Formats: sequence, structure tokens, C-alpha cells
Amino acid sequence: MADKTFKEFGYISDYSQWDDIINEKAMYFFELHQVYPNILLASNDTFGRIDNYLRQHPVDLIYPEGGEPPPFDGLSSFNAVDYRLEFCLDPGQEENYFVLVYDEAPEFDGEELSDEGEEEPQCGYKMT
Repeated sequence: MADKTFKEFGYISDYSQWDDIINEKAMYFFELHQVYPNILLASNDTFGRIDNYLRQHPVDLIYPEGGEPPPFDGLSSFNAVDYRLEFCLDPGQEENYFVLVYDEAPEFDGEELSDEGEEEPQCGYKMT
């Protein structure tokens, strides 16, 4: 049997509101599919614009515990109360566009991602 996957497309029109835009789209995704997305696909340019905004406004960033946070070199996840999105590069996406995906059995670098023993992101964003 094939794994369940759902997709919804979004557009970031204002990077000062990027987190609200993604969260609103994730809530809409849940309304449609009764499951939250677990992956956000976007181009390098789109992720770069998010990262540039966060370099100028470094609030709500979360790092693995222990010691000083490393220099910020980009996000790896988006963490909300009810869901977490892993950021994945999709060079085929146009700048400012993103795709939210729910994949029942996602694979990263050829390996399935499991909830057990999940590592903390290098640097994540916590939606408040």
C-alpha cells in the first residue's frame, strides 16, 4: 500500500510576516486533510530570504541544548504548538513560493525519518 501524501502550495508576499503566512497555510492544510504537514519545500532563494530576515530579527530561534548557540547559518525546521515542519530544498520551486507536504513515511537522504530518537534541529524557529 502506498504511503499517504498531501500537498498545498503557498506564497510569501511579505517576509516580515513569513511565519504567520506559513502557519496560516498549515492551519488551512489541517482543515482540508485532517493532518498537519510535516515538510516545507522551497527554493534556496526563498529560504535565503527567510534566513536574511531572521539575521536582522533573531527572535524565537531555538538551538540544541548545551553551550553557546552556533553562528546562525539558516533554519532547519519550523516548530509550532501542534506540528513541526522540516525544511527541505526544492530547487524547482519559484522564489517566494513554498509547498507544505504531509508524508506518512518521509525519507531524508534515503533514510526514513522516525519520531523515536528525533534529533534537535541545528536551528529551528519556534512559532509563538
